Amino acid sequence: MAAAEIPVPDAIAKAKQYLNEVLPEYANVPWQLEEVETDNSSRWYFTFSATFPSPPSQNSLADILRGFRMTKSVEIEPSTGKLLAIRNKAA
Repeated sequence: MAAAEIPVPDAIAKAKQYLNEVLPEYANVPWQLEEVETDNSSRWYFTFSATFPSPPSQNSLADILRGFRMTKSVEIEPSTGKLLAIRNKAA
């Protein structure tokens, strides 16, 4: 018999918490949820992104508009919410 899964909203909150704990330098970043993949029974994947303004030294209008975007994928175990991995994800 399979273990009960934690509710997805709780898993999302847990994944964000792991981002802040493992990457404390980004604890104040406003992470935005982009993707949720829960169809794999052994791992759930949550993708978060954050956008930062370009440094003022950038002269190009495209650089200013684009800013800097960081994307992270958090993998957790669905029955316990245990962290399995945090990975860089191509933006």
